[in-house]
Amino acid sequence: MTRYLIVTDIDGTLIPKSQVVSPLTKAVFAKLREDGHETYIASGRLLALARSIGDQLSPDMNIICSNGAVIAQGRRVNKQLLGEKAVMTAFDVCHEYGVALRLFSLKDTYHAGSNDEMIAHMKWLRRGVDTGTIQLTSREDAAKIADQITNGLAVSRDAKQLSLARQAFEQTGLYNLSASNPYNIELIPKGISKATALRQVQQQLHIDATHTVVFGNGLNDAPMFSEAQTSVAMADSPQAVIDQASTTALPVDADGVPKFLMKMFDLTEDELQEVRSK
Repeated sequence: MTRYLIVTDIDGTLIPKSQVVSPLTKAVFAKLREDGHETYIASGRLLALARSIGDQLSPDMNIICSNGAVIAQGRRVNKQLLGEKAVMTAFDVCHEYGVALRLFSLKDTYHAGSNDEMIAHMKWLRRGVDTGTIQLTSREDAAKIADQITNGLAVSRDAKQLSLARQAFEQTGLYNLSASNPYNIELIPKGISKATALRQVQQQLHIDATHTVVFGNGLNDAPMFSEAQTSVAMADSPQAVIDQASTTALPVDADGVPKFLMKMFDLTEDELQEVRSK
């Protein structure tokens, strides 16, 4: 058997807005693991939130999270920190341009400049997960947790302010910048991305790009596409993401990821039913 590495983004790729992994997805991933393939989820989420989805697939699901700053294999965790200077600069830039800031440790979210709607959304995503949503009321608060932060997110619906903030971030040279939607800027440790984490995993497992399959729907997923012969954008992804992929899958609401994998690996309903019955 030829062993493959299968890596999928979470939000909008593996799971819909309900945050629930579908029964078909669970069965397909269980069958692939049973057959000896390596499976990972990859996300901008902090580790605690990524694990809440990974646990729906398997208690020891492998995870690339914090946009590549964290790799968790079972309970082994390797992390890269954003750096104290980068954290404090992020706080200052977001304050200057009126942009909301979120900073992530392995377990908690720290935020500044968030409105009630943003806070409610953060808490909704974190329901049932042992993770905190903690407000930073001053620069001193940010300094106290700066040595714990793996990555961050600047958020605004004001395109002009977000653009000015991005320019300011670029000028510092402290970050790898990306985005998961038009309303945010992903603040990632310099030299780190989902792609660098994927390369590290490929080297560790001795699986090359020819035998790697990657799924994604956001600009922060696109760097992974160059590391896989089979790179799959969800059909409802932005065109800029689709253009960088080798092919597309049905949208997440139509179980695009598991259906693509069923076809690629010739999985039958009988095989999946056998997995479900175990």
